[in-house]
Amino acid sequence: MNFFLHYIGVEGAARDFPKTVFTDRPTGLVIERVPDVHPGKAFLLTRLGDAFPEGRWNCWGVPDGAGPAIGRLSEGDLFLLMETSSGPGAVPAMGRVETFVPQRFPHLSNALWGERGFPYIFFFRTIPLALTWIDLRARLGYKPTYDGPRGQVQRIREEHVRHAGGVRALERWLYSKEDREAVDRFSLNPRRLVRESPELYDVQAEHDALITTSIEDEPELTDDVDAREVTSYSYPRTEAFRLDIRRLYGERCAICDLGIRGPEGQPEVQSAHIYPRHLKGKDDLRNGICLCRMHHWALDIGWIAFSDARRVIVRDGLPNNPDYAFVREYARKAIREPSATHFAPHPVFLRAHRELFDFE
Repeated sequence: MNFFLHYIGVEGAARDFPKTVFTDRPTGLVIERVPDVHPGKAFLLTRLGDAFPEGRWNCWGVPDGAGPAIGRLSEGDLFLLMETSSGPGAVPAMGRVETFVPQRFPHLSNALWGERGFPYIFFFRTIPLALTWIDLRARLGYKPTYDGPRGQVQRIREEHVRHAGGVRALERWLYSKEDREAVDRFSLNPRRLVRESPELYDVQAEHDALITTSIEDEPELTDDVDAREVTSYSYPRTEAFRLDIRRLYGERCAICDLGIRGPEGQPEVQSAHIYPRHLKGKDDLRNGICLCRMHHWALDIGWIAFSDARRVIVRDGLPNNPDYAFVREYARKAIREPSATHFAPHPVFLRAHRELFDFE
């Protein structure tokens, strides 16, 4: 068994971990997005079917430049994903490689992460970790000044594995760092959606479609759907959107940071469309924001909008009395960022909302 380490960086981890590391993706994506003429497609589908009979998996991809290191990757190896070495550093995820076909899959990379630049893709079930770089560095016997393989994939050399007590000792130590609560902090996992809305048998499929739509480079403003579907709150895509947006913002209002709950833990916040759903505003996570009821009303009625820099704009003419202080006091305030920054409100939707309500 080999151990690999990939230094991602804070920005890259925030952008891409929620798409595949902390979110299950479906085998159907390979069927739909990888061309039938690809020489490795049939074999990859066979391997995925054997390793993940339920048809869902986590995965990670690396660029062409990582070819020399990734060429030694085999099924059964452990792969550690390192977010940063700053401060104590974070190594939040690990996976035992269940499937790896050493061929380039750029079309699948584009479907998973919105770009073709990570074509060497390996598949696993994520093990979230409560592990710091400082702890891992000490365990492996690296010098205290070593800050990790920045931007690179690195196979952990045998002398460092021996320093950790050998293969089995290092493996047991890594598994002892498993952090089960991390999934709830980072995940857009559809299994949670099903637990919250068990009546929606196809919420997983709608979640998959929503994630795929929301990683496109330039979003479309509207959906071409029937008006009855737009207003139906049993529409599974709407339910997936509602739950995913709340999860991205930690179930707190992006304006006032309110996170109150009911007696049974129900969050008060709501998942708002920036460009309105009743005007066919697209169910794209970048067209969503988590708001308390009061600020949701203020957005929908046109008292507030957001700049492209994602700061609150208050409409001229807001009544100058205490009833509207909950709007006025947040003028020019930067809104809360989602846990995955790639899904932050997109200018396409912010501008359309401002135009709709005649903000200058």
